[in-house]
Amino acid sequence: MTYSRVTRTRVAILLSAATIVLSWTVRVAPAAAATLLDTVVSSCGLLDPAPNTPCGDSHIDTGGFPVPGVPQKVANVTDNFTFRPSDPYTFLGVGTATAGFGHVGTFVEMEQLQALNTSAGVVNAGFVDATAQSHDTLTFSGGSTVRLGFTLDGPLVGVCDFGGASGFGCDHAFGSARAVFSAGIIGGTGAGVQFELTQNADSRTTRTVGTFDPQTHMLLSDPVAITGPMELAMVSESLAQTLGPLAPEGRFNTQAVANFGDTATLTEILVFDADGHLLPDVTITSASGTVYPLTAGAAPVPEPSSLVLVAAGLAGFLGRRRRHAGVAPTT
Repeated sequence: MTYSRVTRTRVAILLSAATIVLSWTVRVAPAAAATLLDTVVSSCGLLDPAPNTPCGDSHIDTGGFPVPGVPQKVANVTDNFTFRPSDPYTFLGVGTATAGFGHVGTFVEMEQLQALNTSAGVVNAGFVDATAQSHDTLTFSGGSTVRLGFTLDGPLVGVCDFGGASGFGCDHAFGSARAVFSAGIIGGTGAGVQFELTQNADSRTTRTVGTFDPQTHMLLSDPVAITGPMELAMVSESLAQTLGPLAPEGRFNTQAVANFGDTATLTEILVFDADGHLLPDVTITSASGTVYPLTAGAAPVPEPSSLVLVAAGLAGFLGRRRRHAGVAPTT
């Protein structure tokens, strides 16, 4: 199995959550009082050829609830390795995913030194992916339609923009980063929102579904009909990975960062009557017991100390690799 086939398959699976806003199908019956907090961070340094073993090293954390009684699930991964002391390839993957009711956030960083690119594609490569999702069921005391407003703190993406690859030369052409937030009413129509920022090498694109105000960082949905209890789903995903196949062949260093780590938060719920007039006194209750809307920034994701993690991880590797192999990274 080639690297490119493994990567395409893996990324297709990992990014499927981000398409939720475009195809809100009923995973749980809309009338059910559903709640869910889910996180996963996966990091993988890829090794090819190696039949049926695409990951030379992999770490996965599905997270837990770090504070008793606080409904916030957090997953963390710090993955750093070399294949063998004599192998010049070095990989570092760092990721965090946090999910709470009404707020989700993710952060990833991937660095590689002396990755190998061949005519068959990138041989030593890797990715870090973090996903956080929150589901809660909202019940309204009145109203005909509702619009949901989410305050976005982020996203940020970059390739070779944060100190290079551990201070060494950094090849933009081999890096890719993606941060995306999606939310909507499961089973509803018109309430989906999405904000996506992607960078492949030096090319950056933005995709927005819903009405986004760059001054307030508010992403507002279109109206959706209130027909009973409504299940709200929020998903954040950040992905950093190596691109391939790319020319020229040979060794390279690269770095990619994707950060939606300071949360997307449900901060505004607007309820209207049948004539489109705003109703100020509608009571909103939730299956989780959360009082909505939330205050922007009230429940931030713990910020990963990227520079500390990168320095500690790669400095240790470089020291070990130099002692064993006597080889310094080249650009």
